[in-house]
Amino acid sequence: MSRGACARTVRGVAFDLDSGRLIGRWPFPAPGGTCNDIAIARDGSAYASDTPGGRILRLPKGGSALEVTVIDERLKGIDGLDFGADGALYWNNVQKNELWRVMLPAAGRPAQFTLLEASEKMGGPDGLRHIGGNRFLQAEGTSGRATLITVKGNEARIQVLKDGLNSSPGITLIGDTVYVVEGKIQYLFNPELRGKDPGPFKAIAIPLPKP
Repeated sequence: MSRGACARTVRGVAFDLDSGRLIGRWPFPAPGGTCNDIAIARDGSAYASDTPGGRILRLPKGGSALEVTVIDERLKGIDGLDFGADGALYWNNVQKNELWRVMLPAAGRPAQFTLLEASEKMGGPDGLRHIGGNRFLQAEGTSGRATLITVKGNEARIQVLKDGLNSSPGITLIGDTVYVVEGKIQYLFNPELRGKDPGPFKAIAIPLPKP
């Protein structure tokens, strides 16, 4: 079993989860950027978000280099991304507090973007994970929330699972339990906190509501 990750040197990196062995590194195409999240498509290709560059990059299964799949002004601020059951790629914009769906280019057809109508305002949407059907988990760093998103057509209903989190950047599902982490990112950027002990970092368990 393997899973992608993002390196600070602007490379996509993959490790074997059973052994911890490094599988490979794939540099971002010029001009670099910021690797923020990775999603795996049904065919085994890995797709990565480039937040400042407004790009979606693709590494084909068994490929040797990342390639630019989509570049668009609307993608500037892209953060979390994952594929839905419909095969579309869903992604959030951490800067503009938006949730989008994009049908990736295929057979000469350009990418097709849809801005979803969220039922309430989001605050710094970050990690995004598909959990089956039309449901996604989302971590919101600025608002400090873990949310459950249900997509119906072009509407996205947001249900708060937990609030009061300290800048949560990531979320996932194991069994029937949601795990959300706290990033405490202000300890990196707030001069008054830099160098101080942020205390323990936690993965917080939340029961997943029934559909």
